[in-house]
Amino acid sequence: MKKCSRCKEFKVIEAFHKNKSRKDGRAWECKACKKEHNRKYRQENPEKIAERKHKYYKENFEKIAEQKRKYKQENFEKIAEYNRKYKQENFEKYTEYSRKYKQKNPEKIMELDREYNRKYRQELRPYYLNHLIRSQTGLPAADVPPEFSDIKKAQVLIHRFSLTTKN
Repeated sequence: MKKCSRCKEFKVIEAFHKNKSRKDGRAWECKACKKEHNRKYRQENPEKIAERKHKYYKENFEKIAEQKRKYKQENFEKIAEYNRKYKQENFEKYTEYSRKYKQKNPEKIMELDREYNRKYRQELRPYYLNHLIRSQTGLPAADVPPEFSDIKKAQVLIHRFSLTTKN
């Protein structure tokens, strides 16, 4: 049994945090009092806490960025699954946000589209090919045979070649 210096109650030793610098190896206040003290401090000093966090982030930016990169690499599937699930559960919210963003930033969206098209113009991605097939045939994505992608790719390449040779 040990007496808490803050609430003055006697409590079992496990009710105190470990502290190697103390003679008995335990903190001077119980866990409940420490929790209450921390909660009160956070409520009374949000600016100090925010400033300390900001300072730490600035001083350790590279370390934090590396930790984030490592976490994303190691948990790629977990993150992707979480994002898929979130998008499904919040579909209306997500589409509304996207719609508003596109209305507010049309120039930025156009520039991003141009950049994407410049980057991937020569590369015929499967998603793009399937999109072309679905839009021209009316087939749902599940009903598009894989061979159609190869045929469509050949058609697009022939069309692009014919456009370059005419000029």
